[in-house]
Amino acid sequence: MLADYAIRSVNGVSASQVVVETRKTRDVNGNEVFVPIIGNGNSEDIPGARITISSEARARATGREKPSSEQTSRGLTEEQQDQISDLKGTDRKVRAHEQAHMASGGNLVTGGARYSYKTGPDGVRSAVGGEVSIDTSPVKDDPAATVRKAQRIQQAALAPADPSSQDRKVAAEAAQMANQAAFELARLRYQEATQGLRGVTSTFSLAA
Repeated sequence: MLADYAIRSVNGVSASQVVVETRKTRDVNGNEVFVPIIGNGNSEDIPGARITISSEARARATGREKPSSEQTSRGLTEEQQDQISDLKGTDRKVRAHEQAHMASGGNLVTGGARYSYKTGPDGVRSAVGGEVSIDTSPVKDDPAATVRKAQRIQQAALAPADPSSQDRKVAAEAAQMANQAAFELARLRYQEATQGLRGVTSTFSLAA
């Protein structure tokens, strides 16, 4: 294998005129090592050659090379570190968003928050999306209760500091449900009032 040595000189010969290769062998302790072999570019050995190797090249040859300036002590590049930081920030925002829905929704929430995840360069999963299910059905035969429920649904949908487009859609649907229930409530009250007036008229007619 061709070695990546930074050679200063070999027996006074310019580094550009020599080829350095390594041969795998074992030292006195039985450890596997690579021994430099010197050649002159024509694969002819230079007997008794003495080689001077820089400290950087020696570190590469022994597998103890220091991380580059782009690498951290954990072996991650600055770009990967930035990605991890962004994922952590997203995770915090997503969880705070869904917790706001749950806190405002109260007993309208039909289950815990569900999250979608992305694994970062460090192997840690971070939440990048989430959802909370809320009961948005009207209250049967009770338009007044339906109005109150729809108002709570709106509050829960818009509870986060940054409502999503889906949150706004749920809030709009709840507003529509509240309007329909309010119309039905007004109709029922008018009907009750009309029936009451008819009863009063009939009573006066009988009395007369």
